[in-house]
Amino acid sequence: MSETCPVGVENKEKIKALEARQTKEEVENSKKFDEIFGTLKEIRDHLLQRPSWAVTVVITLLSSVCVGLIVRMVNG
Repeated sequence: MSETCPVGVENKEKIKALEARQTKEEVENSKKFDEIFGTLKEIRDHLLQRPSWAVTVVITLLSSVCVGLIVRMVNG
């Protein structure tokens, strides 16, 4: 004769519900982390395509020279 405890049956159902919830949340979190890692990879790839410091310095110098020449031409 198997006598089941009502509290034990209730606890067993709660445990199954919690396990299902945990599994569902693990899948959702995994998807979120995949999305975050994908975004971070895009950001990293974008940053790696920046110009080098030499190119940045040259562009800055050329811009400064152009602005200086324009100001000199305007002031006569």
